[in-house]
Amino acid sequence: MISAFGVDHGGVVSKKDKDRAGHYGQMAGTLGTLGATSGGLAAGSGIVGRMEGKGKDPMHFTSTGQGEKPMKAAVKARILAGNAKAHRWQSKTAGGLAAGSLALAGGYKLKQKRERELSKRDRRNAGDRASSAGLAAGTAATGAAGLGVGAKFAEQIGGQANIAGQDARSSHHLLAGHKLGAVDMDPKEVKWHKWNRKAGLKVAGIKGAGALAAGAAAATGGAALYEGARGARKRKP
Repeated sequence: MISAFGVDHGGVVSKKDKDRAGHYGQMAGTLGTLGATSGGLAAGSGIVGRMEGKGKDPMHFTSTGQGEKPMKAAVKARILAGNAKAHRWQSKTAGGLAAGSLALAGGYKLKQKRERELSKRDRRNAGDRASSAGLAAGTAATGAAGLGVGAKFAEQIGGQANIAGQDARSSHHLLAGHKLGAVDMDPKEVKWHKWNRKAGLKVAGIKGAGALAAGAAAATGGAALYEGARGARKRKP
């Protein structure tokens, strides 16, 4: 709105306009959080996948039990190749979700800035309506993907963390019993259980962090869906 003195005040901003701008800010924050959590999950999975592709086994998938013979090289290589492929797919999926979320977050941030600057008449143009519809559709798709992918990854990674934690606790209890004289173990068994406890705790910690990130992505995806639906009426001029 231009005053009698020729000063452009940017239009009269109503409470509904402010609420709409606030909604765009909330969407930017929610989708930014989804992008960050998904990006962290993608980075972690990518690192593990690259290590497995080089023949390393950071998650101890090919470790054998007490008294068992080590796996043959060909069998170990085949298992690691399959796990590397799975982790790379997981990384690409989470990375795509992160990229889409951050792009939408940037779009909402620009939309919020524009909402504060334009008058009600300016917001009624076709281009503005199209951008709102595009953001809404992108949010629905990304939020649903975040909710579904995050929940699936959280279940998978959380299950792996639980198994590793149980292995670590089993070895810890046996070592504690041996220390108290209640369990007989020879030095080789003690050494193996100490290694198994350490490896189990490491894997449980890494997988547990991944499960938390995936769970956060699922929760944020659900929040994006909710905020998008709640803000539908605020997108109307």
